[in-house]
Amino acid sequence: MNGILGNFLFSLQEYLYIIPMALIALSFHEVSHAFVSYLQGDPTPKDAGRLTLNPLASFDLWGALCMVFFRFGWAKPVPINPAWYKNKKRGIVLTSLAGPCSNILLALLFMILWKLYIVYAWSHIGGMWVLRLMEMGIVLNCSLAVFNLLPISPLDGSKVLYALLPTRIYYKILQYERYGMIVLILLMYFTNILDVPIAMGVNGIVTLLDKITHFIG
Repeated sequence: MNGILGNFLFSLQEYLYIIPMALIALSFHEVSHAFVSYLQGDPTPKDAGRLTLNPLASFDLWGALCMVFFRFGWAKPVPINPAWYKNKKRGIVLTSLAGPCSNILLALLFMILWKLYIVYAWSHIGGMWVLRLMEMGIVLNCSLAVFNLLPISPLDGSKVLYALLPTRIYYKILQYERYGMIVLILLMYFTNILDVPIAMGVNGIVTLLDKITHFIG
């Protein structure tokens, strides 16, 4: 009985780390898309009220649940209109990459805070709790970045790939874009084909961030 209770409390404690970090990661991801699109002359994100870090503006139930249980997921997509961009393809690439890049920068921030806490504040109250929270921030943000860079519609990686393709092929692929989510869900729930590339990508980014912040200790 004690073992069952202990496992339950451990799981509950994990979710106390995961949920706030997932909300932060998803919010930063989406507001970055919105802000970069807005900087390129597109008023659509602002008109839709998406230039905000309020998690409720970006909340998507299924994406959030996947983030909590599988460590990668998605938020409510930011509405954009590439017709406002001076260079449509370049604008799409920049806007698409903004989300994953923001998560990598956020992971870098958590890595710096994690190392600073170990060096200067480890003996303070709540040491393990703070460290675990920072670790979850690093892992979730790296996972979200890698997952969204996969070249599968409707993820950011697919938009980058499509924008780099010749125009004729680009419009040909767009005809099948609506099936991308179905393919993605099938791959996630019925195979483990995405596990290895995501794990390799996350490990690679974490290793790189660790090397970047090696001067801290």
